[in-house]
Amino acid sequence: MNEKLHVDIDETLVKTRHLAPDEPVKPGWNLIEFRKGDKLFRYQSIVRPSARAFLERMQQYQPDISTSGGAEFQIQVLELHGLRSLVGNVYGGDYSEVLTLQGPWVLLDDLPAFPCNGIVQKFRRCGLGDTGFNPSNEVWMPLIQRHLVRPEIFEGEEDPQPLTDLIPLIEERFALQR
Repeated sequence: MNEKLHVDIDETLVKTRHLAPDEPVKPGWNLIEFRKGDKLFRYQSIVRPSARAFLERMQQYQPDISTSGGAEFQIQVLELHGLRSLVGNVYGGDYSEVLTLQGPWVLLDDLPAFPCNGIVQKFRRCGLGDTGFNPSNEVWMPLIQRHLVRPEIFEGEEDPQPLTDLIPLIEERFALQR
C-alpha cells in the first residue's frame, strides 16, 4: 500500500520570518535574500532541532511538503537547512492541482484543526477533492482524526515538542486508514 506523508514547513520544520531592510539576523538563524524585480526581500530562518531526524525516520512514507507559501521559496528554505534531499515534491500555495493519492495519507501541520482556508486547501491538495470540497462539522472531525497530526508550533531556537515524538501518532493515523 502506498502511504504518503505530507509535512508543512513553516512553524513545523523551520521558522522563517521576514526582516526589515536594516534589521540584523538573529544569532543562530540563517539569512535568505532574493530579488523580485528591483525589490530585495530578506528573511531569517532556523531549522527545528528535531526536523532532520524526523524526516530521516519517515522516509518509508515518502514525505512531501505541503505548504501555503510559494513552492520556489520553500525549496530555497529546505536547501538552506540541508533538508531538500529528505523530501520529495514541494507543493506550495501556488500549486492549485489536486493530487490523486493511492492509499493512506497523513498531514503533519501546525494549523488549527478547524476548517480554516489553509488546512482545507491542504486537505484538498492531499486528495480529498477539488475546490468544491467544503466540509461540514460531521464530515470534518472524522477526517481530522484519520489524517491530521498537529505538532506544537515551532517559533525558533527551542523545540517545544520533538517531531520524532509524533511518529507513533503518525503511524496510528496510517493504521486507521488501512
